[in-house]
Amino acid sequence: MEARNILALVASPQKGGNTDTLTMTLPKSANEQGARTEVVYLVDKVIKPCTQCEQCHQNFPNKCQINDDFGEITEKMIKADIIVLATPIWWSSMLQLKEIRL
Repeated sequence: MEARNILALVASPQKGGNTDTLTMTLPKSANEQGARTEVVYLVDKVIKPCTQCEQCHQNFPNKCQINDDFGEITEKMIKADIIVLATPIWWSSMLQLKEIRL
């Protein structure tokens, strides 16, 4: 296997939970094959919402003016050959249910 850079972004708030356990099988196996892997837990990061100030489109190289951890994550994504997005699936869907009617 050609050496690859693999980035896993884990969106579950529960470290050691089902999503984390399943996600960690990939880096472990990939490391055994010579890949370089990194796992980022989004729960540990500060990511603020976009304010649509458009400064990222006016600056080079598209740098966001919001001071949070998203820029660091973006740099890791650019350098990665493979990006794994891991999210828990509650209620059998990625969508959060707001109301349940019986």
